[in-house]
Amino acid sequence: MNFRAQSVAMVFDQIADLMEIADIEPYKAAAYRRGARSIRRAGDRVDELLAEDRLQELEGIGPALADKAREIVETGGCEQLEQLTEEVPLSLLDLLRVEGLGVKTVSALYRQLGITTLSGLEEAAREKRLRRVAGIGSRREQKILTDIMHEHKRSKGLTLDWADAVCGELMHRLNALPGVKEVFVGGGLRRRCDLIDCVVLLVEVADNGRKLQLHEEVFSGLARGPMEKKERAGYSGWEFTLDIGIAARVYPVPSSSAGTARVRLTGSDSHVRQLCEGGLGDLPPLPEEEDVYAGLDMQWISPELREGRGETDLARAGDLPALISREDLMGDLHCHSDWSDGNASIGEMVRAAEEWGLHYLAITDHSRSLTVAGGLDVDDLRRQGQQIEEVREEHPEFTLLHGVEVDILPDGELDLPGEILGELDLVIASLHSALRQDSQRLTERLVCAARHPHVHIIGHPTGRLLGVRETDAPDLQRVLEVCAEEKKAVEINAHPDRLDLPWPWMERARELGVPLAINSDAHSPENFSLLAYGVDCARKGGCERQHILNAKPIHSWLERVHSK
Repeated sequence: MNFRAQSVAMVFDQIADLMEIADIEPYKAAAYRRGARSIRRAGDRVDELLAEDRLQELEGIGPALADKAREIVETGGCEQLEQLTEEVPLSLLDLLRVEGLGVKTVSALYRQLGITTLSGLEEAAREKRLRRVAGIGSRREQKILTDIMHEHKRSKGLTLDWADAVCGELMHRLNALPGVKEVFVGGGLRRRCDLIDCVVLLVEVADNGRKLQLHEEVFSGLARGPMEKKERAGYSGWEFTLDIGIAARVYPVPSSSAGTARVRLTGSDSHVRQLCEGGLGDLPPLPEEEDVYAGLDMQWISPELREGRGETDLARAGDLPALISREDLMGDLHCHSDWSDGNASIGEMVRAAEEWGLHYLAITDHSRSLTVAGGLDVDDLRRQGQQIEEVREEHPEFTLLHGVEVDILPDGELDLPGEILGELDLVIASLHSALRQDSQRLTERLVCAARHPHVHIIGHPTGRLLGVRETDAPDLQRVLEVCAEEKKAVEINAHPDRLDLPWPWMERARELGVPLAINSDAHSPENFSLLAYGVDCARKGGCERQHILNAKPIHSWLERVHSK
């Protein structure tokens, strides 16, 4: 999704949250919430619809919301949001990040205790003042304090999709400046790290060209506060803070040394240090990255691998992996339809998968205990199977699997009986509830699921939501060992909010012979684009095509899975 769509959706959600906290007509907040969902689903189409004044074609977008969206895109602000923040502090939205705090509780805390910030909430909890609010007793007060501690420990930054959108807008503005030849991405975003706390951009200028003129107006509507001169890795540039709260750094570099600059300003500190130990400082400035690595007697190292975890030794020996690519994926084994919490029919999901170049797809709607997602019971699954047969007849050249994402219950049992699971083509077992259990209990639940005879894939094994929810991580070493024993696969969930299995564990999975499946977890036709983020994650984990289950023809593994 591009920056404009992300910005509109974010502002609509903020307006909805503030309206609910302020107890302004609930139907208006609901309208903004629906509008945000619709904008996110439209994704990159938002630019086209805005340009052609057709935004109202989207579900839930009427004339008023269309005007607000245009205002946000054209001015970078929204008068409606500004008016709301005069009545309700914007900082209250930080309180909603604390697990278990909803808008009603936040509203009560604000109105009855005057709490407006996370630090104020923590102070009130320590002073045992929260229990003055109806519905908050001593136990909940202590839980809120514990959850605040979790919030402080939580990793901060933008998910890759959001960072890509912001970066795209910055690059667009920089490319429009006089004297700019090309703009390159560096830092953690180019390495495809899970969360991005700083956007790094290199602006290539001609060696004898005019000096890059950068001023604050270039980033109007994007940045707050002044730009400051900063130096890193021997390169001088500008640093400023974006409105969304992370830093951005812009480094002008001449063409003759652009390759060296990209190497130094992309790699982690450890990677660059290893290159320097190998003689980087003895090389003259070079225009291409390939020239830099060749000058060090190394293979060119893919940016995702530049973390200082042994990749320089592999490059020197000529043993770098041939990393998986998006084009290698032949199918997707995890998606949802309107039978549960997806927003498209099975047929629409199949047509979209075909358009994205896939050859097979598994429909894996949620199971019955996940009522918030409209989970399916045994009868629902059998009725769904009838519809899947009809869709198969309409798409004879495409392989459609009937599956389920079955919930692993708090006691380790599965949410559906083995009888119905045995009738399905594919079963993904995932954690969705009781995620605050300790590591040992979470591990036991995953192990029980991996040992179940009808389970084929363990889905998003840590249950994390990046920047939102960090679980007490299960013992992934133990989980992977059991998956190896039971010949079960583990998912790399491609949603940028998850990227789960985390990439540092992929090497261990390969050593144990555990197949990995890059799945979109799509809830709409547009979500198949998320597969690219799963590929990024797998590349960062050093995965090649042979390590990925759904990079293979379906006949090469499906029979083996069902023979277990």
